[in-house]
Amino acid sequence: MSYYADYNTVSMYGREFSVTLEPDTDTTPMDADCYEAEDTDAWREDRWQFVTVVVTLLDEQGDDTEFQDYLSGVEFGYSPGFVGEYLPDGHIGWAYITGVHPVPDMVMEVISRQRKAAVDAAWESYVMS
Repeated sequence: MSYYADYNTVSMYGREFSVTLEPDTDTTPMDADCYEAEDTDAWREDRWQFVTVVVTLLDEQGDDTEFQDYLSGVEFGYSPGFVGEYLPDGHIGWAYITGVHPVPDMVMEVISRQRKAAVDAAWESYVMS
Protein backbone atom coordinates (compact mmCIF):
# COMPACT_ATOMS: atom_id res chain seq x y z
CA MET A 1 0.00 0.00 0.00
CA SER A 2 1.24 3.48 -0.77
CA TYR A 3 -0.30 5.47 2.04
CA TYR A 4 2.89 6.56 3.73
CA ALA A 5 2.99 10.32 4.13
CA ASP A 6 -0.08 10.70 1.90
CA TYR A 7 -1.36 14.24 1.99
CA ASN A 8 -4.73 15.74 1.19
CA THR A 9 -6.41 19.09 1.72
CA VAL A 10 -9.99 19.34 2.94
CA SER A 11 -12.28 22.32 3.34
CA MET A 12 -14.61 22.41 6.33
CA TYR A 13 -16.40 25.28 8.04
CA GLY A 14 -14.92 27.80 5.61
CA ARG A 15 -11.34 26.80 6.43
CA GLU A 16 -8.65 24.71 4.80
CA PHE A 17 -6.94 21.82 6.59
CA SER A 18 -4.16 19.48 5.59
CA VAL A 19 -4.72 15.81 6.33
CA THR A 20 -1.64 13.62 6.43
CA LEU A 21 -1.48 9.86 6.89
CA GLU A 22 1.68 8.59 8.52
CA PRO A 23 2.57 4.97 9.27
CA ASP A 24 1.58 3.70 12.71
CA THR A 25 3.94 0.83 13.37
CA ASP A 26 2.99 0.58 17.05
CA THR A 27 -0.60 -0.62 16.51
CA THR A 28 -1.44 -4.17 15.42
CA PRO A 29 -4.71 -6.09 15.02
CA MET A 30 -3.63 -8.19 17.98
CA ASP A 31 -4.16 -5.11 20.20
CA ALA A 32 -7.94 -5.61 20.01
CA ASP A 33 -10.21 -8.62 19.90
CA CYS A 34 -12.47 -7.32 17.13
CA TYR A 35 -10.52 -8.71 14.15
CA GLU A 36 -11.11 -12.06 12.52
CA ALA A 37 -8.17 -14.33 11.65
CA GLU A 38 -8.46 -13.42 7.96
CA ASP A 39 -8.27 -9.71 8.89
CA THR A 40 -5.07 -10.33 10.82
CA ASP A 41 -3.66 -12.36 7.92
CA ALA A 42 -4.49 -9.54 5.50
CA TRP A 43 -2.73 -7.08 7.82
CA ARG A 44 0.35 -9.33 7.94
CA GLU A 45 0.30 -9.50 4.14
CA ASP A 46 0.31 -5.68 4.00
CA ARG A 47 -3.17 -5.48 2.43
CA TRP A 48 -4.24 -2.95 5.07
CA GLN A 49 -2.41 -0.89 7.67
CA PHE A 50 -2.79 1.28 10.71
CA VAL A 51 -2.00 4.94 10.22
CA THR A 52 -1.71 8.10 12.25
CA VAL A 53 -3.99 10.82 10.90
CA VAL A 54 -2.68 14.37 11.34
CA VAL A 55 -5.03 17.33 10.75
CA THR A 56 -3.45 20.80 10.56
CA LEU A 57 -5.17 24.14 10.07
CA LEU A 58 -3.76 26.02 7.07
CA ASP A 59 -3.33 29.79 6.95
CA GLU A 60 -4.51 32.03 4.10
CA GLN A 61 -1.36 31.21 2.10
CA GLY A 62 -1.92 27.47 2.49
CA ASP A 63 0.90 26.99 4.99
CA ASP A 64 0.64 24.89 8.13
CA THR A 65 -0.23 26.68 11.36
CA GLU A 66 0.52 25.56 14.90
CA PHE A 67 -3.02 24.22 15.34
CA GLN A 68 -3.24 20.50 14.77
CA ASP A 69 -4.56 17.23 16.10
CA TYR A 70 -3.53 13.65 15.52
CA LEU A 71 -4.97 10.20 16.07
CA SER A 72 -3.08 6.92 15.84
CA GLY A 73 -4.47 3.44 15.31
CA VAL A 74 -6.72 4.36 12.37
CA GLU A 75 -7.42 1.55 9.91
CA PHE A 76 -6.52 2.27 6.27
CA GLY A 77 -7.37 -0.20 3.54
CA TYR A 78 -9.30 -2.40 5.98
CA SER A 79 -12.50 -4.04 4.69
CA PRO A 80 -15.12 -4.09 7.45
CA GLY A 81 -17.49 -6.19 5.38
CA PHE A 82 -19.99 -3.59 4.19
CA VAL A 83 -20.18 -1.09 1.35
CA GLY A 84 -21.65 2.38 1.70
CA GLU A 85 -21.40 5.93 0.43
CA TYR A 86 -17.99 6.42 2.03
CA LEU A 87 -16.82 2.86 1.35
CA PRO A 88 -17.39 2.58 -2.41
CA ASP A 89 -14.62 -0.01 -2.78
CA GLY A 90 -15.61 -1.76 0.44
CA HIS A 91 -12.52 -0.61 2.32
CA ILE A 92 -11.58 2.29 4.56
CA GLY A 93 -9.73 4.88 2.50
CA TRP A 94 -9.50 8.65 2.05
CA ALA A 95 -13.24 9.16 1.52
CA TYR A 96 -14.13 7.46 4.78
CA ILE A 97 -11.30 9.00 6.82
CA THR A 98 -12.03 12.56 5.65
CA GLY A 99 -15.82 12.28 5.41
CA VAL A 100 -16.82 10.11 8.36
CA HIS A 101 -14.09 9.20 10.85
CA PRO A 102 -11.90 10.63 12.26
CA VAL A 103 -11.25 13.88 10.36
CA PRO A 104 -14.55 15.74 11.00
CA ASP A 105 -14.14 15.38 14.78
CA MET A 106 -10.45 16.26 14.55
CA VAL A 107 -11.27 19.43 12.59
CA MET A 108 -13.59 20.55 15.37
CA GLU A 109 -10.82 19.94 17.91
CA VAL A 110 -8.35 22.02 15.86
CA ILE A 111 -10.88 24.87 15.55
CA SER A 112 -11.49 24.69 19.30
CA ARG A 113 -7.76 24.95 19.99
CA GLN A 114 -7.45 27.94 17.67
CA ARG A 115 -10.38 29.71 19.33
CA LYS A 116 -8.99 29.02 22.80
CA ALA A 117 -5.62 30.45 21.77
CA ALA A 118 -7.33 33.59 20.43
CA VAL A 119 -9.32 34.04 23.65
CA ASP A 120 -6.19 33.47 25.76
CA ALA A 121 -4.26 36.02 23.68
CA ALA A 122 -7.05 38.59 23.98
CA TRP A 123 -7.26 38.04 27.74
CA GLU A 124 -3.50 38.38 28.14
CA SER A 125 -3.54 41.58 26.08
CA TYR A 126 -6.38 42.94 28.21
CA VAL A 127 -4.66 42.06 31.48
CA MET A 128 -1.36 43.60 30.31
CA SER A 129 -2.95 46.89 29.24
